[in-house]
Amino acid sequence: MFTKQVNLVVIIAYLGFTQIACINQHTTKIKDLYARPESYDGHKVQISGEVKDSVNIFTLKYYVVKDETGEIPVITEKAVPPTGRKVQVTGKVNQTFAIGRQRYMVIFQE
Repeated sequence: MFTKQVNLVVIIAYLGFTQIACINQHTTKIKDLYARPESYDGHKVQISGEVKDSVNIFTLKYYVVKDETGEIPVITEKAVPPTGRKVQVTGKVNQTFAIGRQRYMVIFQE
């Protein structure tokens, strides 16, 4: 009986760690978005980081996500998370404009 319980705990822990590893493998670093905008523009990505700043004025809702490599604005129709919260965002990348070496990109959250 005890052995079955231990085996069940081991299996559940393994599945949990596997799921976390899969999520982290699909997370895109923000520096990669800016380094290769032509590869990401119009494509769906997943980023994770901390909310640095946010704006929620009438229909204008966006927040800035910062990871260890950079930061990017996220436009949303959902509730705007508070500053300091850790988030994982899935959305479509849009290179809004580029002037010389300056690139401005946003993510439209799904």
